[in-house]
Amino acid sequence: MRLTFVLPQLYDHPIGGYKVLYQYANHLAKRGHEVTLVHPISDHMRPSTNEYIALLAAKSRQAFTRKPPLSWFEFDPNINSVLLPSLSSGLLPSADITILTAWRTAERTQEPALQVGVYAQIVHDYEFWKVDVDVRPRIKASLSRKDVRQIATSSVVRAMLREFGREPVDTISAGLLEGEFGVDAPIEGRQRVV
Repeated sequence: MRLTFVLPQLYDHPIGGYKVLYQYANHLAKRGHEVTLVHPISDHMRPSTNEYIALLAAKSRQAFTRKPPLSWFEFDPNINSVLLPSLSSGLLPSADITILTAWRTAERTQEPALQVGVYAQIVHDYEFWKVDVDVRPRIKASLSRKDVRQIATSSVVRAMLREFGREPVDTISAGLLEGEFGVDAPIEGRQRVV
């Protein structure tokens, strides 16, 4: 299948939720799926001058290294990476399934676009819903789309979606790869520093 993951913005520093999505992308690519990652350079409709400069730098790095424009994660070599100035449905690549990864990606892709295939969304947005009262109406509107099949990442996210009148197709908790975390320095030899 042709699968596209749409992330809210390009960041060249580690972010836990992004890492989980990149791991999903790697596993799907290893299973033979055609996986594309879409990163807009800006979270706004019109990128700033600095964001355009960052876009040019990221595209240059991508052209010279032939790798996705991130330095902190090792991607499967078969993963395609698309950089956009900003996000809209019309700029998304052709896919069988387009996977939105944040309420902002759902908000920015509401105009019809046949090339995206089926929209799905991995919902991680509970912390924004609880903390940012001013943004709640936008979050609710973006997560209430009838054309998107949501996948909750926890029981609280599932409950949040049900508050909106949405029933997620499934709940998939973000896992950790075995052996990824462990004790690097013996506890007995550490200083008492926080």
